[in-house]
Amino acid sequence: MEVSMKTIIIYSTKYGSVEKAAQKLKAQIQGEVDIINVKNSPDFRDYDTVILGSSIYASGIQKEMKTFLKNNLSQLIEKKVGLFICAGNEKENEIATYIAKNFTDGLSEKAIAKANLGYEYDLKKFSFIDRLAVRIVGGVKESKSVFHEEKIKDFAGKINS
Repeated sequence: MEVSMKTIIIYSTKYGSVEKAAQKLKAQIQGEVDIINVKNSPDFRDYDTVILGSSIYASGIQKEMKTFLKNNLSQLIEKKVGLFICAGNEKENEIATYIAKNFTDGLSEKAIAKANLGYEYDLKKFSFIDRLAVRIVGGVKESKSVFHEEKIKDFAGKINS
């Protein structure tokens, strides 16, 4: 009898790109996979694998995800864990730093999969301040959607093995 793995993807997002990345990831993961926004106080006790995803703003993950990590670290450390971010920065060394800096207390070291799965700038959804920031800091002048299908496939492969 084959035992089916249960995976939960818990995400935090400001404008929806992390939820899109989570859906793309779910399509590649074997077994039962649920996706839940961290704002909905997810209960992950019955899952074998926990994947955490957040967008990056000013080098940090969403406040709700930080709180979730702080409140659940001891249980998360006991699980098979994957970590992903959605960030417009494509520099691999900086991505590794973002993940290590934001998923602390041994979680980043324990994770079997870590990646930046892509990003999306939907300027119609952005606040004035966020539009201004991406224009000044990132030179973004128009909406853009970039999801790294190969990284998503590779991430899912690590979770599936």
